Amino acid sequence: MSEKWEYKIVPKSYTAEQLNDLGQDGWEMCGIEYVEIHDSEIFYFKRRCDSCPHCEFLAETFDNPSSGREYYLMTEIFVYLHGGRVCDCKKVIV
Repeated sequence: MSEKWEYKIVPKSYTAEQLNDLGQDGWEMCGIEYVEIHDSEIFYFKRRCDSCPHCEFLAETFDNPSSGREYYLMTEIFVYLHGGRVCDCKKVIV
C-alpha cells in the first residue's frame, strides 16, 4: 500500500503563529504558488492521512502530483469531497 497524504491550501497572509499551529497539527509545507487572479501566493501543506474512501479516490487519481497546479486541483477536490473540512479519519494520500 502506498503512502497517502491529505492536503490543505492556505493564503500567504497567514501569520507565523497560524503556520506554527498547522505544524503542531502535523501539517508540513510542501509548496508555494503564485496565483495571478488573486495577485498573491498560496502555501500547500500536507500531512499523513489514514485511508478513507475519498482519500483512496484521490490517491488513485493523483498518483504523484508534480506541479503546483496538480496540488491545487487535488486539494480543491479533497476539500469538496470532505465537505469543506480536513479528513477526520487520520489515514495516510499519495
